[in-house]
Amino acid sequence: MADNFIYIINESIRTNFRNTMNLIRVLLSSLKRSLCRKLYDSITTFLSNKHENYRFSQFFLAALDIVKFKIGTPDKPSKKLPSNICRITFVNKAIDFINPHRILKNNDVVEDLPPHLREESPMIVYNLTKTTRSLIFNYKNFVQTLDVDAFLQDNSILPCDCANSPFKSDHHGHIITGDLDIVQHDKLKLLLCKGPKYREPKRFSFPEAKSSILQGIDECISAWSNKHKIPITYFKKWREHISLKIDDRISSFNNYNNSLSIKSSFCDADIKASLTELQNKFVMVPIDKASNNVAFICKRFYASVILQELGVSANEPSPTYEIINDLSRDQIIAKHKLELNNLFNLSIKDDMLTLPDIYWLPKLHKNPIKFRFIIASKRCTTKRLSKDISSIFTLMQKQIESYHNKSHFYSGVKTNWIAHNRDYVLKSVKKSAIRRSAKRVSSFDFSTLYTNIPHDKLINVLSEIINFSFKGGTRSYIYVDRFGIAHWSTKKHHSYHSYTKESITLAVSYLINNSYFSIGSRLFRQIIGIPMGSDPAPAFANLFLFFYESKWLDKMKKSNNVLARKFGQVFRYIDDLLALNDGGFFELYHKDIYPPELTLNKENPDDQNTNFLDLHITIEDGVFKTKLYDKRNNFGFHITRLPYKTSNIPNKMFYTTIAAECLRICRSTYDLEPAINSIKTLFLRMKLQGAETDKFNNSINRIFNENNIYDK
Repeated sequence: MADNFIYIINESIRTNFRNTMNLIRVLLSSLKRSLCRKLYDSITTFLSNKHENYRFSQFFLAALDIVKFKIGTPDKPSKKLPSNICRITFVNKAIDFINPHRILKNNDVVEDLPPHLREESPMIVYNLTKTTRSLIFNYKNFVQTLDVDAFLQDNSILPCDCANSPFKSDHHGHIITGDLDIVQHDKLKLLLCKGPKYREPKRFSFPEAKSSILQGIDECISAWSNKHKIPITYFKKWREHISLKIDDRISSFNNYNNSLSIKSSFCDADIKASLTELQNKFVMVPIDKASNNVAFICKRFYASVILQELGVSANEPSPTYEIINDLSRDQIIAKHKLELNNLFNLSIKDDMLTLPDIYWLPKLHKNPIKFRFIIASKRCTTKRLSKDISSIFTLMQKQIESYHNKSHFYSGVKTNWIAHNRDYVLKSVKKSAIRRSAKRVSSFDFSTLYTNIPHDKLINVLSEIINFSFKGGTRSYIYVDRFGIAHWSTKKHHSYHSYTKESITLAVSYLINNSYFSIGSRLFRQIIGIPMGSDPAPAFANLFLFFYESKWLDKMKKSNNVLARKFGQVFRYIDDLLALNDGGFFELYHKDIYPPELTLNKENPDDQNTNFLDLHITIEDGVFKTKLYDKRNNFGFHITRLPYKTSNIPNKMFYTTIAAECLRICRSTYDLEPAINSIKTLFLRMKLQGAETDKFNNSINRIFNENNIYDK
């Protein structure tokens, strides 16, 4: 009956319309539970192929409700977001001493709030001061000021002291290293050792700390009063009480030396001169997979690699990029400014009237060293549209994943392989450990995914994704709020920028076809693939691959359901893919799944162990055993991983980061001994970075108890 249900109901609609709903109830009341899952899948597939205005969809939706009641529904993870946030700039460590979090949680302070708001006591979120990143890295300035034509005529205009250097790459013949021994100045080396995410300590000042806290409180009050449509005066007593509590805390530390002046290390003449010397010789850029570390690259080699990638210095033009000679930079910017206003009602601020740059990061974990090309900028003409579309596709992806995960629950066929982190894999591994069913593990990697996707296919696929997301729903708008988060809406939002299905489709096409960028005075456009570094790039790539995966699996569900179920433990994190216990079928069929333009390479040769994300997975006695795998261990030099205590961050953040890393180790490691060894190594490293033993232990015990680690 499950196979014929849709035919029977359609016939009833045609011949006995009034009795159709009663017929549905009768047919489903006696349907076996085992057949309900199959029927659910058949009905959802049927509805997905119908127009959104299909007249009789309510009959089939009612049937789905009955089926769901018989089977049950999948558990949904519940994560309650804070309803009220107070953002405070962490100006200096005096804020730690004042401890505004404790003040806001004080019962007497809470009592001064309006009664109906006492359950909404705000959660404090710190805005942190600037890092040393912008003072260290010079790659942006290098690519913006490079004289391409002069370099092509004579590459000796850029320095190269690589010939006899111990830091020279044997394969490339030039300096490409993250080894800080290349830095001669000891104080500068110590500073760079802390990484470009380091925030230099600021002068300890209670007045500055109090001012910053109260400014955050005032902004919180303003947002709170707007949210509940009540006067700001309602919060006057609450604010005054907070101010008094701050004064009480400060008075208890009146012997603390507030006059200590701290100057930036970059003001030191010797450090400044040494850094300038390094920046004159090398391009200093983050390391791929280790962004808190600095790579030093020969300037001549850095320029050569980019120009070769762009096809400028080669005999043949690049298949990925085209040189723009018929438009000037100002013409492209003016064109974007006009079109973005006319098509999307977006005004572009003056500081955004520029184009992105291209640069590259070294993949130092590869042998030989490879390069990751990035086209990005914090400020460019298409930045606002790009950020909005990124947020919108994040919203759509959540909706699509929810739909397909529910379909997996009912049909038993997993059509969504997207994994956002290792937890998806660990959950599957834990289930197989109970049955000791581990037999095979394989990992795969798409080579140059971002630069191989044809634009026409990408636009068509993303249009299908957009249509699916809007189909069947009652909300025809998506707006992006002031925090950059997208929300569904039934009407156009006047306070924020709203998008329709049509405008989102147009925006996708516009962004893909207008991926202009520059190096020096030369202009280019990416004509195939997605610019890596653009805001929506990960979502575009994820959903492009997902479209082909789900489409192939939907076809297999109908023609070979047994085969479709073989892919129940396949996981994909953008361009990295893992298959557990698939019997080798993914390797056999992947060419049928993905378009021919994409190349998928198998990463592990023996099917008994592999690496995926930050996990090393091996099979022992029918069990998948996992432990942490860190590509950065292959770099051969010091890697900065976690923050230093001297950094201008809250102490709680410093220790919470350590505790979270210990939790990650425990959750990712199957056997106890390697977990203990990893935590010991972490402890020794963090002790050198300022951690105190007692606070280290307390933070670990707290997070372990909260997550029941000791019971597992």
